[in-house]
Amino acid sequence: MVLETPDIAVVITDLRMAHLDGISMIKGVRAALPEGRHVDFMILTGDASTQLGDDLADIPIFLKPADTDALVAAIRTVLAC
Repeated sequence: MVLETPDIAVVITDLRMAHLDGISMIKGVRAALPEGRHVDFMILTGDASTQLGDDLADIPIFLKPADTDALVAAIRTVLAC
């Protein structure tokens, strides 16, 4: 869906989903994006010990339950760039 919808600028994902984990989804989308297209990602997780590799270090992580104000502020910051 992200690849077919050019208006999507930000994707908020969980790490654990029924058929795919969030890290694999992020890496797959990034690899498939056409040149010149950029999508920002944010992760929501209930796992406080979550650590991302260096290739995903630019992705903000929000712990559930997320602070709504912090999440909205992060989205606004991304969309302002």
